Amino acid sequence: MTPEFFLGSSYFENGKGGTDFRRQFAHEWYFNTRKQNPTKTVIISEGGSAPPHYAGIDYVNLAADLGHCHDLIENRKPYQFSSWSTSMCALALLAYDAVLPFVYWEQDMLGFGPVVEQGFKDLGDGLMVFGQKHKSPPFMPCSQSFFIVAHAFIPTFVASYLALGGDRDRHDLGEVKFVKLAEKFGHLRCRRLSFGVDRERPIPWDAPVWYAQQWTQAELDEAKKRGLI
Repeated sequence: MTPEFFLGSSYFENGKGGTDFRRQFAHEWYFNTRKQNPTKTVIISEGGSAPPHYAGIDYVNLAADLGHCHDLIENRKPYQFSSWSTSMCALALLAYDAVLPFVYWEQDMLGFGPVVEQGFKDLGDGLMVFGQKHKSPPFMPCSQSFFIVAHAFIPTFVASYLALGGDRDRHDLGEVKFVKLAEKFGHLRCRRLSFGVDRERPIPWDAPVWYAQQWTQAELDEAKKRGLI
């Protein structure tokens, strides 16, 4: 049985794919996440974005944004932390205040089957659980479009994540920091998900439980043909 949980995400509509695609995807995202039955859903809307509003979601609307990590790495913005890091940590602390475990579900991710239920099974009595290292492009050190942090670990998680420093270096990407957290607290306590492809491909259409990030229009069309969305 899936415990009650806080689902958090952020929304920025001027990134890859453009505004029209992001708004279309937001519609699919809403109905997709509803199937997981979150207890509480909060979205931080960045940079003056205007996400479609749906019942059952609380929105935090911000006129500005700190930028993507690559905006910081390439000195297009002067900030220490990216919008992803700050919104993720803020959402985690809101989950702690709501006395719920934190489930992060990226704005460009869709999941099928009992994703959150299986995520909690993979978490077990651990501190947090996140995705595996990519074995194919883009070869990231881990996947973090979907992860879970146990309620009691949230303050330590946020403090430890921020203590690893800002996002102004390629060696300080969020994925690298998650691996460092696992090294610090132990891989037996910071566990990896048993499913999902994240940004890797091909998509495992027939798997009983899976998730994928960074969808294309062609992939959405295929999902519709298969009756998944």
